[in-house]
Amino acid sequence: MQFKIPESLKKLSKILHNNLYIVGGFVRNSIMGLTTDDIDICSDITLDNLQVLLSQTPFDVKVKSKTLGTAIISIKDQKYEYSCFRKEVYADDGSHVPISVEFIKEPREDAVRRDFTINALYYDIAKDEILDFYTGIEDINKKILRTVENPEFVLANDGVRILRLFRFQSELGFKIEKETLMTAIKYASNVKALNGERV
Repeated sequence: MQFKIPESLKKLSKILHNNLYIVGGFVRNSIMGLTTDDIDICSDITLDNLQVLLSQTPFDVKVKSKTLGTAIISIKDQKYEYSCFRKEVYADDGSHVPISVEFIKEPREDAVRRDFTINALYYDIAKDEILDFYTGIEDINKKILRTVENPEFVLANDGVRILRLFRFQSELGFKIEKETLMTAIKYASNVKALNGERV
């Protein structure tokens, strides 16, 4: 599948030694034939190395969170949200705040921290190849929402993901898989732990 991506993103991939992936909603929507202006990108390049690699280029890097390895990469009027591959451990209060973060090398490991199968899709820009670790494409075709791992693991400590689940159901018209739905209902009170900005 040939994705229609900005030329600036192809250029960025080359600068980063062809080590760059688009992840999440852009990949999902492209498969569905939908358009979106938001493009999230990721790789195993840490923020320090990212800033070095882009220091003498037209790209600007603004760090969002050193702890999470996130930044905004921009060129002219185009902006991309960047994250380094990572593992996360969350507090058990539903607040969606990691209590520990470890930067890792493989997209397969990074996919574990994603929420739903339809969002755990990685597009390798250089290879024009989709990495689908959780049968996300199959679920898109079947219009099913399910968590990447056991629903308890994904939803028990994260009110944001419960809100996202029902947002996607509404926006995409997908059906929520039974165990995922029952777990979301079980932990619905976690939404109360979220501050206004996260909601």
